[in-house]
Amino acid sequence: MASNDEKAAATGRQRRAIGTATKLDPIPQGKGSYFFPMPQTCHYQNLSTNCLLTKILFPPGSTLRKRPLIRRPLPASSKDRIIYVSSSTPFMSAVKRARKQLDRSLKSGGSSQAARKNASLHARIESLKRDVERDSSRSRSSDNEAYGASVTLLGTGKAVEKTLALAGWFEQQPDCRVAVRTRTVATVDDVVTGAEPGGAAAEQEEEDESRLRRLSCLEVVVSLK
Repeated sequence: MASNDEKAAATGRQRRAIGTATKLDPIPQGKGSYFFPMPQTCHYQNLSTNCLLTKILFPPGSTLRKRPLIRRPLPASSKDRIIYVSSSTPFMSAVKRARKQLDRSLKSGGSSQAARKNASLHARIESLKRDVERDSSRSRSSDNEAYGASVTLLGTGKAVEKTLALAGWFEQQPDCRVAVRTRTVATVDDVVTGAEPGGAAAEQEEEDESRLRRLSCLEVVVSLK
């Protein structure tokens, strides 16, 4: 009967026959990121995707002050409304706000038609010409924008999931048309350095740094059919 040494030698020969392999370090238990501290930067390896990322470390005693996102200016036309969705916005509250804007556009359209009936013949003809030109330009548009007034729902970061749920809710409505677009927005955050006690002069000499932060943005355009 073969001894333990002979079995170990046979096992070693089998391994060498299969090929050579490199012994890897054991995978740490817990989260899927393994940190390697560095002097100014922190590199960590994502074990799930096997990619190397870099995380910037701020100076000790400094804090990150986030600025609000820069909102786009209000549209010149009252038919286009923008509703910003955050992670704390109630779902049905955003639905009611969008519905209110769409219903208001219908009322304004009805009042304009009533005013057209009381207008002169020349004014009616000019109004019909403008409507025909507007319809032809919309039919030639490549992005297939919906007819009439529209409401735009914007969500960034953690609010993207809720904004997508709102798009699915309006997609199920028979009288609504939904268009979804994705883009990236940027904002500037301030890195404020803490001042030492009695160091007012030193605080004035130091300048606060800034950091560019990019966020994923989901834009949902809801309009009536």
